Order: sequence, then C-alpha cells, then structure tokens
Amino acid sequence: MLYLTDQQNSALRFDNGAVYHAGGVNGLIVVRQNASTYLAFERTCTYQSLDTCARVKISPFVQLVDPCCKSQFSFQGQVSGGPANLPLRRYATALSGNILTITN
Repeated sequence: MLYLTDQQNSALRFDNGAVYHAGGVNGLIVVRQNASTYLAFERTCTYQSLDTCARVKISPFVQLVDPCCKSQFSFQGQVSGGPANLPLRRYATALSGNILTITN
C-alpha cells in the first residue's frame, strides 16, 4: 500500500509525478497520470534484465531511464529509445481515497 498523503509521495500530487516504492524484484516506480489513474512499473529494465545494474530510474525529462544500457521508457512504460524492445512490467493499481494498492 502507498499512502498518497505521505511526504515522500508528494510528487504524486501532480500529473506525471513519479516516486520509487518498495516491491517487485528491484523496486517499483509509481506514476500519476491524473487524479484517478496511477500506474506502477517494475524497475528492472527489460533489456538484459539479469544484469545487476539493469534498474530503471526517474529522469527529470519526463521519462524513465536505465543508466546501464541507456534504454528509455515513457511514463506509460513503453519503450521510447535504447536497445530494450519490451515495455516495463506493469502492476495493477487500485485507488481508494488516499490509499493506492499495488498488486501483482
């Protein structure tokens, strides 16, 4: 569960805001599309996913980037550049008040 009112999640108060969250294999990235739609993605890059540095990060340029292979992903998880050819693994999300539940 992710509490949207927690200070560490303040970026999720705005559209295209993104935060890191525990879970998955290498952690999750949670992105707010709009006030009622949140997306959650596995941080493991889909290109050479067994590489220990294949961990996607939030870029200040409204995208997600793997600093190792330089693959780039949109805030919808789709490949937008680099060698990756598969989108990021997406988790189901459900919003109830100020609580976002993320499930496998």
